[in-house]
This record gives sequence, structure tokens and C-alpha cells, in this order.
Amino acid sequence: MAAVSIFIAGVLALLWFAGGLAGHGVAPLWLKAAEAGLVAALYLLFIRITARRKSASETGGAENADEILVAYATQTGVAEELARHTVKALADGGQAARLADVAALDLAQLQKARMALFIASTTGEGDAPDAAGGFEARMMAAPAALSGLRYAVLALGDSSYADFCGFGRRLDAWLEASGAAALFVRTDVDRGDEAAIAEWFAKLATLGAASGADAPAFETWRLAARRRLNPGSDNAPVFHMCLEPTAALPDWRAGDIAVVRPRNETRAVDDLLLALKLDGGAPVTLRGEKMTLKDALRQRTLPEPGMRAKLAGAGAQGAVDGLQPLAPREYSLASLPADGKAELVIRQLRYPDGRLGVGSGWLTEHAAEGAEIEMRLRANPSFRGPEKDRPMILIGAGSGVAGLRAHMKERAAAGRGRNWLIFGERDPEKDYLFKDEIESWRASAALARLDLCFLEDGVQRLAQDVLREEDSQLHQWLKDGAAIYVSGSRKGLGDGVDAALKEVIGEAALSRLIADNRYRRDVY
Repeated sequence: MAAVSIFIAGVLALLWFAGGLAGHGVAPLWLKAAEAGLVAALYLLFIRITARRKSASETGGAENADEILVAYATQTGVAEELARHTVKALADGGQAARLADVAALDLAQLQKARMALFIASTTGEGDAPDAAGGFEARMMAAPAALSGLRYAVLALGDSSYADFCGFGRRLDAWLEASGAAALFVRTDVDRGDEAAIAEWFAKLATLGAASGADAPAFETWRLAARRRLNPGSDNAPVFHMCLEPTAALPDWRAGDIAVVRPRNETRAVDDLLLALKLDGGAPVTLRGEKMTLKDALRQRTLPEPGMRAKLAGAGAQGAVDGLQPLAPREYSLASLPADGKAELVIRQLRYPDGRLGVGSGWLTEHAAEGAEIEMRLRANPSFRGPEKDRPMILIGAGSGVAGLRAHMKERAAAGRGRNWLIFGERDPEKDYLFKDEIESWRASAALARLDLCFLEDGVQRLAQDVLREEDSQLHQWLKDGAAIYVSGSRKGLGDGVDAALKEVIGEAALSRLIADNRYRRDVY
């Protein structure tokens, strides 16, 4: 409105001045030209101001206090996906809402907002997502003045870590200490628990959001092929999986994620049925679908033997209702749509008692080739390639090669050859995953530099060792604008690379890389 007022006032002043001169018979050509020029200039000023405001609104500027601010802090894209779904549910209910990255928020924006919904992931042992670390250091060190804000927090985490939902809980506590009023109790989500997410959207309905918001749909895929990548290795088996859709092939980009609904192995389900003395063929209902008890139990989290007594006497339907759904498993996509299939790289997890992990065991061993797999693909903007044609330093170990492989395919297809790959495993003969592909990239100049880290003479060379040894090269690549992408285990690779970078380039420089989206991690 201020821009409109400036425009109208300027034009009226000019016309008044010109009209006064014309009334005295003194309106020369230069004045008419100036009049036209000034009108045009004022119009351009008006357009520029309104465009700036539109841009600010689209990128997170708090211009409309009546809008509900929906802010996300994400590491692998889950929080952002849920935030977008939240905005849509509000919009479908007639509530104006806008999306913002927590990393881009400042105190003035929070103070101007009347209501804010935060979807906050936790990574590692209670840490904030990489991009949100600066927000926590800058904003959450002490309480702020937010007494006019009403808020809610959806905290995402993994209960297998001691500091479950740590960042979400700290964010909630900081908002409360800052005087903000909670709209409702924080919702904690354990490994994508669908019931907890449904609870969040039910709470949103009290704010005017459309009810019955649908969760992202899973599609049916077929397990087309499976092969072990490290036969004969002393390491845990690593498998290359190829899945084909039964419908049209969806689109995705390097860095995106496959979300899989696993199934329990038949033997484990049979053991539970025997212990509970239940008929696996008994009819039950799960998620509104009728099926046998055995099929339903394959989709639920089975209790440990010592906890089975809680289900005694519950009956078939009671047993299903008394168990939590199996949490979806997420895997980095190792292929591109041009390959015609979704490819995954999965390391088989085996517990000390010999049992296989539910997700890895099902995909790498229990599901037969040709079996149907429930899977959906999820965008992960936090690990997608740079928008600009800048150099890339790709660092990975073990099954972390999956996401890096997709990036290398994408870069090679685009003719972007300024790539430095640092890859580590143990045995150079048995654990060099995708050796032929990597060597072909080096031979074709798709790789400008390749550093391999294997166990040699009893000494394991690590990716972080390369960064320290090649510090001058690292500085030069970063000076040339390179972005660093890290994929692999957090404890074995992520923490080590992080420490090496802080040592070689300094914490301040690393923080700048994070702020500029030039340091991205897909660690687990």
C-alpha cells in the first residue's frame, strides 16, 4: 500500500505543477517531456517496490502478520516435506500460510508473526540439522522477546538415540522461555511414525486446516535384480538393488531418497503366532484394509519374546492394534530416471544373535526377486547438486557411495568434469564398490581427481586423512567455488570429515560453507 501511495502522490504533484504552468500559458515541450519521464520513472519505482515485496514474501519475509509462519529445520528433506504438507493443509482450509527455512529466520520475523508452526528434525546425538546450527547459535543462546507469538512444534527424531528429538525439544523450550504461548503440546515423531504425524494434522484442524490430510502415497515396485557388491569380503555384505515401478516411472534427482515399507520375515511372524496361539489366517483390518492376521503382522513391529505376554488373550484384531507399525526405511537413490529403474545400495545388518535387521534383511535376503515392494520417492533438496556449475568434492564410504554415484551420473551426463571423489572401504580387492564405473569416470575425465582409502599394511586410510594430507588442494578447490558432499555413516565418516575440515579450513570458514549451501551431508 505504501508503494501505491508514493506512486499516486508523485503523479498528482507533477500534474498539479504542470497544470499550474499551463494555466499561465507556460508549458514548454521540455516540461511535457519531463512530465512523461517522471510518470514513467515513478511507475518503474512502483513496480520495483512491489516486486521486492513479492520476492520477500516468497522467500520467507514476514510481510503479512496474519499469515501462519510454517518453518522447517531439515537434514534429509523430511521436515521440509512435512512443512509443505502443513502449508497445503492450512491453505486448503482457507488459512493463509507461508513457508520458511529456520536458517533464514531472524528475531524481527518471529516478532512480527502472530502464529508459527515449527517442523524440526534432529540429527545425530541431539544436534540441529546442519543448516539450522547457525540459527541455534545465533538465536537460541538466550531467551528472546516473543510474548506476542503463538507456536507449535513437530519434532522429528529417532528414539534409538539418547537425545531423542533433542533439537525439537530445545527449540520448544526456547520458545516457551521467550514468552511465546504454545498452541498445543509438542508432537514427537519417532522414525516417521505415521500415527504421530496424523496426530499433528489432527491438531492443525483446530487452527482451521483441512481435515483428513492424506499422507504421501506409496507405490508398488518390483524387485527386478539383486547382487552382492563385495563377494568374499570380511565386511558385512553390501547389495546393489534394482527396482522397477509397476506404473509409470516417477521423476527424481541425484540426492533424493527412496522410502521403503519393509516386511517382517515369515519365520518371525510364525514364531509370534505360535507363542500367542493365534491362527494366521484369521481375518483382521489394518489401515482400513481387510487381510489375514499373518499378513498384518508382517507390517507391525513385533515384540521381543519377553514382551509377548502383553498380547496374550488379545485376539487376532487386538494383537494387530496392540503393535506399532513398522517404521519406513530410507535409502539414498543410486541411479537417475534415465537408468529406467530405482537403484539402492544396502549394507546387510546382522545382530549378535544372528537376526538380520528388518529393513536390510527383507530387501537383501527375505524378499525374492520379482517380489512387490511398497516404496515412494522423496525429494531431498538438502543433498541435491549445486544449481551453479561449480566443482564438487564428493566424500563417501561403504554404502554411502549410493548418493555419490547418482551425483556422478548426473555430472557426467551434463559434461561437468570438475569432480573430486574420495571413497573409502577396507579391502581394495573385495570392497571397491562400483570399481568399473569409478575407473571409467576417471578414464573419461568425468573425475578430475580420485583418492581411494583402503586398509593397507594393517593401516586404514580414511577420507579425513586425505583432507589433511591434501590441504593445499582442498583450499584451492574451495577457492574455485567447490561444494563438499559427504555420504556415509555419521560416526565413522561424518564426524571425522567434519573435524578434519574444522582443522584444515577453520570453523568460521566451515560455517560460511554451510550458510552458502556448499557443505552438504547425507549421514546416518
